[in-house]
Amino acid sequence: MISATDPADTDAWNAYLGEPHLQTGLGSADDQLAFIFDGGTLDEEQADRLRPRDDELSEAAFVTATEAAGRLRDRVRRRFEHALKALDTGRPV
Repeated sequence: MISATDPADTDAWNAYLGEPHLQTGLGSADDQLAFIFDGGTLDEEQADRLRPRDDELSEAAFVTATEAAGRLRDRVRRRFEHALKALDTGRPV
């Protein structure tokens, strides 16, 4: 629960107030809650065993961060770049 009186929640509260679709439940069909996880490093054998299992996935590929950023829509690319920064600094962004 977000509390306007708790200083620790001030940023979350301000973000909430600035996002009318969070307050009303109205938003575009593209609204989503997305998480990016560092899955570690796979060795070649593990990578070879990976197979897409979701009907929505047409392919899976290993690409550099630059190549990945080039494949993403602007909004998702910004999230991706923040995730890379968090990984590099060891702190959430």
